[in-house]
Amino acid sequence: MGYNASLLKRSFRQHLRTKKEDMVIIGHPKSLTRYGLKALEKFVSEVKSTHPICTFSHQTKTGNDPYPQSKRNQRSTLE
Repeated sequence: MGYNASLLKRSFRQHLRTKKEDMVIIGHPKSLTRYGLKALEKFVSEVKSTHPICTFSHQTKTGNDPYPQSKRNQRSTLE
C-alpha cells in the first residue's frame, strides 16, 4: 500500500460507476509505507460518512455484516 494508495480515490470512483456492491482494499504488510498508511487513512476519513467501512478484524470478531443493505448503495461525494 505504498504508491498504490494514491490510486484509491480513482479506483473508488470507478467502482461507483460500475455500481458494484463491495470494494475490497488489500495491502501486503511488507509494502506498507508511511505515505501509504496516511493515504489510506485520508481515503477512509473521506468516505466513511457516506459509505460503510468494514475491517477484516471486525468481521472475524462478529461473523456478521454490520451494515444494513439500505446503507450499501449510497453515493459518495468523491464521484
